Amino acid sequence: MRQISVNSYLAFGALVFLVWGYIYFQTLQHMVTVWSQSETYKHCFFILPITLYLLYEKRALLHSLDYRPTWLVIIPLLITQTLFFLAQQLSVQLVSHFCAVTTLILITWTLVGNSVFKVIAFPVFYLYFAVPFGEELVPHLQVITADISCQLLIAVGIPVYREGLYLYLPNGTFHVAEACAGIRFLIGTFALGVLLAYLNYQRLWKRLLFSMFCAFVPIIANGIRAFGIMVIGYTTDMQHAVGADH
Repeated sequence: MRQISVNSYLAFGALVFLVWGYIYFQTLQHMVTVWSQSETYKHCFFILPITLYLLYEKRALLHSLDYRPTWLVIIPLLITQTLFFLAQQLSVQLVSHFCAVTTLILITWTLVGNSVFKVIAFPVFYLYFAVPFGEELVPHLQVITADISCQLLIAVGIPVYREGLYLYLPNGTFHVAEACAGIRFLIGTFALGVLLAYLNYQRLWKRLLFSMFCAFVPIIANGIRAFGIMVIGYTTDMQHAVGADH
């Protein structure tokens, strides 16, 4: 492109991103507030630096590509704005967060074109891990943790009676509370696992397999952790691994 065209392209791109930042400022501010106030989402502070570093690593390749803006994603972009408007009206913050990141991705895709976006697809899509989501899984993870713990207790011969999320042992009672669901461990491990899969494997099926492995292992490990706590409590007549230790 001629120099004047390049300057116009960069100026237009900068303007579009400024408009995005203005429209989604409150949503982005809310996301950062959630990161800072919840231990579950502390890892989100690292997502943007990781994305920028991954893009920086591709700088040589990106300089050699032809940037041709595409308008094929305009319709998805408009749909996203409609969802954002509805989410704002209904005060559904999770949807607003997803719309903010999705809009950024679609704008980037529109500006750089298909060939460039293929190169930066993973770093850009990795930004979805900056969305504070996952706590909706807590009730299900509590049930899974109770299932694993109960079955392991039976397997080692410890008498147990289960009633929902309560496990009754001969000398004590354990409750699989929300804090025992393992959501922090799951989200953090999965986010890191997806990154490692991208960096260490070239084939898609290997990346997907490793990512799935990083999703299942924390769930199983948390069940084993809860089981271990119950065993310690049972064998020490509830002198250890209870109360604050739990």
